Amino acid sequence: MAQQEHTETPPATSAPWRALGTTAAAVIGAGAGLARVFDQVTRRTGSVTFSQYSLLGTLREAYPEPLEPWHLGKALGAGSAQVTALLDGLERGGLVARGPHPADRRRRLVGLTPAGVDCVEAVARRVRTIEDRLLTGAALSGLETTAGSLRALVDELSAVDPSFLLTADPGHHPDAAG
Repeated sequence: MAQQEHTETPPATSAPWRALGTTAAAVIGAGAGLARVFDQVTRRTGSVTFSQYSLLGTLREAYPEPLEPWHLGKALGAGSAQVTALLDGLERGGLVARGPHPADRRRRLVGLTPAGVDCVEAVARRVRTIEDRLLTGAALSGLETTAGSLRALVDELSAVDPSFLLTADPGHHPDAAG
């Protein structure tokens, strides 16, 4: 019995084993690419990772007031262990200083040092230049609309209960009638 050659391929969107749809893959790919570029920029400009730069930026917005680590975690969407690791590196580099909370000795405050202010401002200028270069031009003219859609997606994702995603029927949306 001769083996027949199968020449027809199903459309990519109908493959149930695909890891992601094309839209999700494009969004994740673009986000990962931007994260890689900006991490390289922050490392070369200020010797900090992009996550460290984001933490410094949060402190800069509150400057000269210090913040508590829980506030930094909330702003970054990070847990306490990640915030502690970021702060340890930044403190070793002389960019932040930790101190006691004046009203509660169990709590800590974190503030920028003068070197931290200089670093975050220098990196911010470079990041803005790169951002402007990457995200402008005729090919990206619809990016503002896309950015609005992505912000809406971020809002939607923040309301998602991950435990639901692991137990729910993937074909049924909880808000759908029926």
